[in-house]
Amino acid sequence: MAKQNTTRIPTTMNSLNPVETYGDNKGAIFMVKQRISNNRSKHIDIDYHYAREKVQDDKTFTVNYVPTDDNCSDILTKCVNAFLHDKHCNFIFKRET
Repeated sequence: MAKQNTTRIPTTMNSLNPVETYGDNKGAIFMVKQRISNNRSKHIDIDYHYAREKVQDDKTFTVNYVPTDDNCSDILTKCVNAFLHDKHCNFIFKRET
């Protein structure tokens, strides 16, 4: 049932520009953008192929690479040094440096 609710939103978004997503994992980005199937990718659960479908077929999402040092979501998920913390906070809150 939750899956039905999440698919309704992207269906209405198809008339709009695609949602841009960013990541620093080149392997994951490659797998989402390419239709590959080999021994190493067969273990991936079918639910995760949903993202590939939305990127390739529906064009609801775009996946872009961002270097690890510029990934501002790291301050929410990782232990970063003070320089990176200040850099990302300044970017998120649009503060002048």
